[in-house]
Amino acid sequence: MMGSVLTIGLAAVMLMTPPVYHVPVTLDTAVAEPLHTLSMQRVGLPDAVNSLAVIPGTAKAAVALNREVLIVDTDRLALINRVEACDFCTMTNIHVSDDGQTIDLTGNKKKEGRRYALGSLEPVSTLPPTDPRAVISPDGRYRLHNVDRQAQLTSGDGTVLWDSGLPDPKGMAFSSGSTLMVIAYDDDAAGKKAGAARLLTVEGRETLAEIKFERATFTFAAFAPDGDTLALGAYTGRIILWDVPGQRLIAHFQAGDGLRSMVISPDGQYIAVGGGRKGDGYAGLWRLSDGQPIARQHFGDRVAGLDFDGRGAKLIAGSWANELAVIDLSPLYEGN
Repeated sequence: MMGSVLTIGLAAVMLMTPPVYHVPVTLDTAVAEPLHTLSMQRVGLPDAVNSLAVIPGTAKAAVALNREVLIVDTDRLALINRVEACDFCTMTNIHVSDDGQTIDLTGNKKKEGRRYALGSLEPVSTLPPTDPRAVISPDGRYRLHNVDRQAQLTSGDGTVLWDSGLPDPKGMAFSSGSTLMVIAYDDDAAGKKAGAARLLTVEGRETLAEIKFERATFTFAAFAPDGDTLALGAYTGRIILWDVPGQRLIAHFQAGDGLRSMVISPDGQYIAVGGGRKGDGYAGLWRLSDGQPIARQHFGDRVAGLDFDGRGAKLIAGSWANELAVIDLSPLYEGN
């Protein structure tokens, strides 16, 4: 990698400049036709789905409605139990622990949230006030927040480790090994609608790459399980797949308007994207290695919750049309 050279006396110090990549701007906003038609079962719910998370190692999902969380059997699409949320709990970003023992419902920047035991469904502790879109590293040691309109890295106990100076952060994520992080933010210098994403190491906060997009801010970010692929998604529906070790663009494609959810499969083969407009929602599946469209399902309204069943080939989706669905992905794995 090339950099500028600053000479101090007889010593030459290399100032490394991280690569800046500009995502190609395309006027083509058409969504490509998928390769497969997959079967789907769905059930009606008492309210709109704001987010959901599969409980690791089980056939259960925590489904966040407006004022409660439903625990649902994803094999039978049957209600198991429900959790009434605290008064200030935010339902758009629930977090289930990796061991499947607890669920966190964050509050807001002024009000506390709650941690619930999934066994008893009783609150076990309060959570400090935080940005509802804050993300926690897989090892639980770090947290990325939006504090005073800039991205901030703290330790698990809330100690401030780093003020990034990056304005109006949107999508943020940690790699599965908690060694890398990405922060998407408004790129004011490039124009009103422009966005950028900075890829950094967690420990040293070293910038590895800067990815810029002139048409929109990246509102979602996710790493593949092996950390080698980074996915970035804009509300406009543009999805960027980035090769982390190779520092290059893999693919970019149009998923559909109104992006509201994005998740990568546990085996790293697929990326699922959901969203839509009033009265017209979608959940789509693309191949992570090259961005090829695999399947697409329509819903009665925006799809705001998506997650893969880690036990097998299923995609769980929930929409604002008060519906929960299980999409069967097993045909994609036949013969493997």
